[in-house]
Amino acid sequence: MRARLIISIIMINIVICALIADETKIDISGKISGIKLYKNHLYVLNQTDNNIWKYDEKLNLVCKIGRQGQGPGEIARLSGVGFLENKIYTFAHNSLLIFDTEGNLLTESRISGLNGSIILLKNGKIVEQKRDYSYDGGKAIIYRIGFFDKELTNFTQLLEEKIIIPSGYELMAIEPRIDARYSEVARRVFISNPSREYVITIHDEDGHLLGKIYKKNYKKIRADASFKENFLEALMKSPDKPPTMNADMIKAFFKTLYFPKYLPAFDCFYVDDSSNVYIRTFEKKGLKTLYGKYSPYGTFIKQYFLDDRNVDMLDTDRDIAFSENKFYYIYENEKGEYIIHTELLD
Repeated sequence: MRARLIISIIMINIVICALIADETKIDISGKISGIKLYKNHLYVLNQTDNNIWKYDEKLNLVCKIGRQGQGPGEIARLSGVGFLENKIYTFAHNSLLIFDTEGNLLTESRISGLNGSIILLKNGKIVEQKRDYSYDGGKAIIYRIGFFDKELTNFTQLLEEKIIIPSGYELMAIEPRIDARYSEVARRVFISNPSREYVITIHDEDGHLLGKIYKKNYKKIRADASFKENFLEALMKSPDKPPTMNADMIKAFFKTLYFPKYLPAFDCFYVDDSSNVYIRTFEKKGLKTLYGKYSPYGTFIKQYFLDDRNVDMLDTDRDIAFSENKFYYIYENEKGEYIIHTELLD
């Protein structure tokens, strides 16, 4: 009797797991540069075609947004993709294109004076993020995030961080993902800076500080030999590496990368349509990664260990997305097919 009960429990758990996680091949061609979720639809950024492929909840292709080209209404380089009030926009080379979510071009405008990536806010202001190199007293990376007013005449800087690259190295292997994200529902801007501590500041649309997500006693993860081996393997398999770059060249490049003793306080973060914040850490349990979920006010809600074993560790910020009750990521399998992994969140 006891044995039957144990077998029944195991079978129930297998069924539950099968319902929770799923993997689906999506209909797409070309190279992918990330995914985004907006109002229960998945948007896949097609780097080859310089456009955006929209899918419904069952991952059926709905439409393609934008077209590649240098002319009016065309996308020369797909970047700076965001959503606002049932519209999707892309910004590159001072050109702002705004589409409806069915792919119809609504407006095209030139915006001078912006050199970084942008986020459009409901009140008309713009968040700008910039990443530059400095060679004053040694090589360093400078991150800046701030708010422009509607007229683009006044800029309020909220963050400036300098990351030193030690002498003898060319690049940081793992840069702290200093980033800004926006919730149009809560009308809040979230800014991360895991270079020093586990913190995401929360601002209103005018840049005023409202609060923060802060964890004092987080687990520090070493950049140990195993992590470095996985990093090198990811470089070898990366779909973004130049086709002429062979294994010896990648290994030589790897030697120019600086690995700090400890990894940043966390990896990256995401915001769903309900304004919940999800923080991806470097903490692992087997093949699963620890994520923390927080409210838009900074209150801790829950933590999850999610199976993201196939996600590209070089691009976790762009290849992962969350809805209120589901976790998504995209990866390319050995056949060159793109797979969407989904996992229900309880």
